[in-house]
Amino acid sequence: MGTDIMNLHGNVSEGLLGNGGRNGCNGNDILSGNLTQGGGGYSEETKILASSQCATGMTAVDKNWAALLILAVIAITVTGNILVIIAVSLEKKLQNATNYFLMSLAVADMLLGILVMPVSMVTILYEYRWPLPSDLCPIWIYLDVLFSTASIMHLCAISLDRYIAIRNPLHHSRFNSRTKARLKIMAVWTISVGNGKMSLTQVTSNKCSGGYQKVFEHDSTELKCKMKFAIYLPPKAENGKCPVFYWLSGLTCTEQNFITKAGSQQAASEHGLIIVAPDTSPRGCNIEGEDESWDFGTGAGFYVNATQEPWKTNYRMYAYVTEELPSLINANFPADPEKMSISGHSMGGHGALICALKNPGKYKAVSAFAPICNPMQCAWGQKAFTGYLGEDKKDWESYDATVLAGSYCGPQLDILIDQGRDDQFLSASQLLPDNLIAACSEKKIPVVFRLQPGYDHSYYFIYSFINDHIKHHAKFLNA
Repeated sequence: MGTDIMNLHGNVSEGLLGNGGRNGCNGNDILSGNLTQGGGGYSEETKILASSQCATGMTAVDKNWAALLILAVIAITVTGNILVIIAVSLEKKLQNATNYFLMSLAVADMLLGILVMPVSMVTILYEYRWPLPSDLCPIWIYLDVLFSTASIMHLCAISLDRYIAIRNPLHHSRFNSRTKARLKIMAVWTISVGNGKMSLTQVTSNKCSGGYQKVFEHDSTELKCKMKFAIYLPPKAENGKCPVFYWLSGLTCTEQNFITKAGSQQAASEHGLIIVAPDTSPRGCNIEGEDESWDFGTGAGFYVNATQEPWKTNYRMYAYVTEELPSLINANFPADPEKMSISGHSMGGHGALICALKNPGKYKAVSAFAPICNPMQCAWGQKAFTGYLGEDKKDWESYDATVLAGSYCGPQLDILIDQGRDDQFLSASQLLPDNLIAACSEKKIPVVFRLQPGYDHSYYFIYSFINDHIKHHAKFLNA
């Protein structure tokens, strides 16, 4: 359950830092205005100076020389590739399969010089800040990835073609027709377009506790929509691979809640942990009814793979969290794929527990704040499971931590759970930690359960004990 749920009647204030008013591809120009904080139900006027006001920057002479150099490179790149395209297009003697590849390569490099490099020059002149409308930033990044990938793929294809020609010239000349060359070129561009779509787009980046707190967006193959995730990169990540601590947030939350309210970055920096916090559901899927309830649909994916229409195509948060997202993180960041752990809050605590219990050995440690421990027996879980998984309760069991603990068979899993004694959802029988503790006790699964007097369900509660949880994870991740 997210911090942002104000009472049992479901009055919700998302309290997230949205994209409105945010300029700058790299997040240097930060929100200024009202910031609504959830959990405690307070608002504060936040005025943050853009980092450009304290940037030292380059001198005018440095900028002029840099701009002149880039202009020269752009002019040479564009002119040279245009000449190649004209030569192959007009001279029939040059129109063979190999030269078609060269002409396609020239097209890619020419477009890079026209559409990408000039914008790079402008960002240098503006001290590496994004001076254009923010909507153009992801387009520019996509074009950069697209044309750079196309250029590399063309070079690889030409090299492979030359290798085959040398090793088996008769076979090469027989199968190297113009039509087949065109098909190969189409394949190269198709791969490049696909790679561009799978690329990460950086939304924000802020220096924090010696490292960087970033937010990225990407096209999810599991969820069939754009997804955002936050990632904290500690200073240690600059020199080598680091363990990864995955955080799953609760109902109504986004990737922003944890990174702006929990205060986890300092401890993560000290212990050398990467923290990854994804959004809590697909968004913008245009599914009828997805925005009607705060505890079902948008912001409430419940970390299951839905099997029921109309949810099953997009609502596959379990597969996203356990498969797609780790693969994405391991491929693009200095993450140690052998050292992962997972934690979460409320619905996210439920998600963390089931991910660890369903995948013995995958996660080195697991913890949770006020988790939904037995969703089959509480109103939140019953509503979500019925909608996503159907009426058959046997299908629910594979996503219930209490049931999974009762059948767990794997390496020892040390679980840490913090629960606020004054949590209104504890007294409303939504969380049911006693059921999980009983199941773990029967299976001899070690659980440290701490009932914290005076604490509720909010991010004030998480902020108070997040350092303990990060130390718990670091003990196993850095062992």
